[in-house]
Amino acid sequence: MDTSVRESELARVYSFDLQFEGSRRTQFYRELFGYRSKTTRTDGEGREKVYENFYPGILTSLPHLRLGKSVIVVPKTARGEVDNFFEDSRWKPMELYSFDGILPPDDRMEAMENALSRIMIGEDRTLESEIESLISLESQGSLDPEDKHRVRRVLERVEKLMEHDWTDGSEFSERLRERLDPLRDSTDRS
Repeated sequence: MDTSVRESELARVYSFDLQFEGSRRTQFYRELFGYRSKTTRTDGEGREKVYENFYPGILTSLPHLRLGKSVIVVPKTARGEVDNFFEDSRWKPMELYSFDGILPPDDRMEAMENALSRIMIGEDRTLESEIESLISLESQGSLDPEDKHRVRRVLERVEKLMEHDWTDGSEFSERLRERLDPLRDSTDRS
């Protein structure tokens, strides 16, 4: 039995301790993890409507896990993006430790699946929900030209996510490709 770990399956662990407080600390966490904001507006007829916006952070589109309050782990392939974030002079002073590690396969799969349901496509749809919607439309044979444009956008976003697949043997990507084959076929026919 081969127990070696492939480079693509390695994790990069970051442990950080911020040496600052207040609005800069809030900004740090917002830019790292993203955040939601609600705004209440009154329309011309006096009715209040609540709008919710999501502002992505650097980790929003990357598979990652939080291992503790100030400990995150990402695929080693995402190291450059995360290193650049932590090296930003706005976040100094900070104690930062980073090292390579290995996570159990189930945890790495969970991080990939969470990313799929966290990446936003449009203002109110996740990549996961958009995939489900388009697969449903395709199975009914009712993809119109606008839907095919949505399919192409989804396929592009999925490819970016799969660049960071750190599951054993790229299991996540293989499963997702099989799931998306009908959509890929429908755009090839047009």
